[in-house]
Amino acid sequence: MCYCQMNAIANRPKASGACLLLRTPEGLGIDKGQEAADRANDDIAARAAALVDADLLEEHRRDPFGLHSDRLLRVLHFVRRQPIVNKYVVVFGKDLDSWTVARMPGDLQEGKVVLLSEAQFATYADAEHEIFRRRMEHLVEVHGADGTRDS
Repeated sequence: MCYCQMNAIANRPKASGACLLLRTPEGLGIDKGQEAADRANDDIAARAAALVDADLLEEHRRDPFGLHSDRLLRVLHFVRRQPIVNKYVVVFGKDLDSWTVARMPGDLQEGKVVLLSEAQFATYADAEHEIFRRRMEHLVEVHGADGTRDS
């Protein structure tokens, strides 16, 4: 990055963090920016769900950390940008030489990681694939295999 680019980034106006509140018959409170962001996220989720199939799961199972196809990368980018609340994580198993799957708490300040099953995985890669499988199952369940959101 050259000096001009660094200077432009450093001097860029900072976002104010203000949201767009509109006056409605019920009063203030509709955040159009958040509504637009939610619609965009739903659209991206539906596109990601439409990419999920047995071949995609098998590609991830073979090599969860390797070079991936464009299809798998698109799905991975979507699931990785989701909030950490209630997200699946890998933790050490009870005997510290295996791995298990857990879920982050809904309240990060007060909650604890919740172990989801007694299943132990011999490798970190196997545990990561189990998380990927669960995320894909949820994605397809919520957004439909045909890309439509189930209500």
